[in-house]
Amino acid sequence: MSMTHGSTSRTRGTPRLTFARLLAVALIFPVSLAVHAEETTGLRIKGSESMLRVAQAWTSVYQSQVEPVPFWVQGGGSGRGISALINGHAQIATLSRVMEPRESRLAQRRFQDKPRLYQVGWDGLGIVVHTANPLKELSLEEVREIFGQQGRLREWSALHQKIEGCPGGKIQVYARTAHSGSQHVFLDKVFRERERLRTESILLDSPEEVLARVAMDPCGVAFASMNARDTGVRMVCLRATPSKSCFLPDPAHVISGEYPLTRPLYLMTQPQEPPIVARFIDWTLSEAGQAILSRNGFTPLAAVEAKKH
Repeated sequence: MSMTHGSTSRTRGTPRLTFARLLAVALIFPVSLAVHAEETTGLRIKGSESMLRVAQAWTSVYQSQVEPVPFWVQGGGSGRGISALINGHAQIATLSRVMEPRESRLAQRRFQDKPRLYQVGWDGLGIVVHTANPLKELSLEEVREIFGQQGRLREWSALHQKIEGCPGGKIQVYARTAHSGSQHVFLDKVFRERERLRTESILLDSPEEVLARVAMDPCGVAFASMNARDTGVRMVCLRATPSKSCFLPDPAHVISGEYPLTRPLYLMTQPQEPPIVARFIDWTLSEAGQAILSRNGFTPLAAVEAKKH
């Protein structure tokens, strides 16, 4: 299995433990206490909520058609996936962002080496609104003004929109929590992490919750993966700058590189990955695995590589 370390493209009564504390606790115990795939009857996968459906689809097909491996698949967010991998509670983390420097340092201390990171596909973060909202397009600057704490766009009338069912016309932002890779990438791509989301934003754990809230609120707006599915919302066309062409986060414009909010999708393992893990990851990168990724609304690696050549 060909790979390199780093970002590799294979073509509540009790005191609350913070994410950092949970990771630090793992460092007290030797790596030999981690849950290794060879010593269990199956594989545990945890991480990105945006990738949860495709991870479930992958494991279902793999289990029934390739190798009868029991799988336990959970979401929770990319940050929690990284924590689970470092703590030995998962053999594979699904990530819709790269590790932060703090996470990398903890992983290095835990494993005495870098985790293995495999790119498995591409995603585009889209801006979603209620179907009653007539808004057709936004520029990235307008997105910054809507979602940012210092932003000046607080009412839909400022964008020349009058929305049925939105009395007062105040813009309501819905977003993912800080554990989410989606929020991490959105802040990085839109604000270069120099600004936070507006304080009145309603933060939710899963993409489905975000879409459901926007679908019930004509005043609502959110960011979501290109595979977002809800009959009550729709994506808005996005311009990198006011003078640029406007694109939707569909496979064609992710492949072309014209859509401005794209991100890679990853699977991450411990440095010494067991053969059972390696075989599964190889399969996700096969034609069959990539077809499942595509059917779940993401862009396969091969399509982007073909465009580059």
